[in-house]
Amino acid sequence: MDLPGGGTDMARRVMGFQLPFWLTWLWLLCRATAFLARMAFRYVSGRPLDGVARTDASLHWFRKGTRVLTSDGVASRWAMMPGWKRSAWRVGAPVTFMSTGWAYAQAPVLTSSTLATIASAAGIQTTRRVRRALRTRHVRREYIAPTAAAMAKLLDQDPARAHEWLHIPAELVDANRPGLLDRVSLPSWVRTPMPIIRVVRQAHRAEAYVAARWAKMRGKMDRPTDQALIRFPVDLVVTDVLSKQVTTTLNMKLGGEDWTITWHGKGSAPYIAVKATPRPPSLVTWAEVEEMVMLRGSGAAPFLGMTAHGPLRIDLDSDAPHLAASCGTGSGKSILFRFVLAQLLHHGVQVVILDAKRTSQRWCKDLPGVRYCRTGEEMHNVLLELRVEAERRFTLIDSVPADSDEKPNVGSRIVVLFEEQNVGMQQLTEYWQQIKVKGDPNRSPAMSALDQLLLTGREAMMHVLSVAQLFTVQATGGNPAARANYGPRILARADRNGWLMLAPEYAPFPKQSKRRGRMHLAFDGSLTEFQVPLLSVSEARELATTGAAVTVPAEWSATADLRHRGEAVTGERLMTLADLAREKVVPLAYGSLRNAKAEGNPPFPEAVMVNGQAKYRPADVKAWYATREDAKSAGTK
Repeated sequence: MDLPGGGTDMARRVMGFQLPFWLTWLWLLCRATAFLARMAFRYVSGRPLDGVARTDASLHWFRKGTRVLTSDGVASRWAMMPGWKRSAWRVGAPVTFMSTGWAYAQAPVLTSSTLATIASAAGIQTTRRVRRALRTRHVRREYIAPTAAAMAKLLDQDPARAHEWLHIPAELVDANRPGLLDRVSLPSWVRTPMPIIRVVRQAHRAEAYVAARWAKMRGKMDRPTDQALIRFPVDLVVTDVLSKQVTTTLNMKLGGEDWTITWHGKGSAPYIAVKATPRPPSLVTWAEVEEMVMLRGSGAAPFLGMTAHGPLRIDLDSDAPHLAASCGTGSGKSILFRFVLAQLLHHGVQVVILDAKRTSQRWCKDLPGVRYCRTGEEMHNVLLELRVEAERRFTLIDSVPADSDEKPNVGSRIVVLFEEQNVGMQQLTEYWQQIKVKGDPNRSPAMSALDQLLLTGREAMMHVLSVAQLFTVQATGGNPAARANYGPRILARADRNGWLMLAPEYAPFPKQSKRRGRMHLAFDGSLTEFQVPLLSVSEARELATTGAAVTVPAEWSATADLRHRGEAVTGERLMTLADLAREKVVPLAYGSLRNAKAEGNPPFPEAVMVNGQAKYRPADVKAWYATREDAKSAGTK
């Protein structure tokens, strides 16, 4: 007997033999039950009814789709939903429809009122979405669409579904968009009254506040307003090249200031977070930092300014003993070091200023504890004196027994500020070419003394703060390795060449601000932007002259002209034969001194070897010359 629809033939083709009538019906019933059970499971679980996975979310319950698996690369929004959402729609829609029909049959008035309320709420929500879409139209047109088109190829995403993997809030980019008053084109003779500007600004702030509160009430914090979120596939391999390409693309498409870009690769939904880099305050006054400087400042750790997260300071003992600054004209470098020097003088630090410009720090030229050198001669002599002082201090440090932890008192901390170092090195070179004699080295010994301070100044509490518009090899005195002795490096309005010379490891270099006093500190692998307090001359002098007294030698008089006068300032000065002849310690030329030393009648003073160079104490040479003249007088008589 044949079954309707060819069931017997089907069973014969499957089984390979003729089944009894009742077994054929049982076999067909089992197949139909399995088919219905499979379809019911797929329907309830939210899986595709045909069993074909079109996205990576087709067979997952919680994970949202991030990758299309079809051959043509096209998948519907339905296929990108996680399984629980598809299940909720499939089960919830018919259940809601049947429940509504049953409720209407039982209580038509109450059901109609409920449906009207729901329709009203849906209408309000739709209106709000339309309004938001109109308000954020510029964001989609100017930011989301161009960014999605550029990032889709890099992250292997579908630009047509940018709303699923790219979130750029309007609040993040509105700061880079001109305001209402800036977009209105008015004639040049029309001026917008200030009250209207203030009302518009307050209205914008109130609107942003209400929007943020409403988003928090609705629990929409998974799409934050302070950062952009960019999803990328789980199997995407993130390389350094890809990371740089993404960073470059985002900085170009989002515009505005620099962005902080963070990759979050953990979990089943990796993403890129893009936040606006916090900026330092646009203006910092002395009143804002006065209490901080007075209570927390010290002579070893002066403050530099304010960052976006708080005050910034450098420790000359623990961080680095020397600092270099490459600052363009008008960047505020004089204001920065005015602030730093006032703090140092406030805590009793001795300051030596080498200023070829002569006026960079003129506010402190008559203050106690300040040695202000303006000419090549003054800078040359004071650097040699500082080298003698460093040798004295190291001799004192070396006198401490090896098994002792005692730290000898070497004296007050000395800070050397070399202003306009490009011009200063040129003046030192020119002065040395004028005074050097045969046998002297071609390079100025003052430059060698500066190199010695940079190499060994920390333990002797002697520090160098160098300022130059461009830190070339000539600015370091012809020693290319001198730049490596600086720890913290400050850059302001520096071009690409300035960054490559002083901080090449911090590429790509940040955009330089035109704001006066806005600078970057490059130190210890991090780049920190800060704003220098705009300290006036009167405020700086008041800070410098109050606090700890500066202990200085008698030659550092606060009432006399602080130019070089030939006396030792920081310690006993040792001089070569050329120095003795040049500075006329005794009325003999260099050749006569050399011949008198060779004759040994009377015996020439014993030399002190310093870095392989024979030097003599001026007092001993003066005593030798007096003995020599007395002997000549006695012989004549």
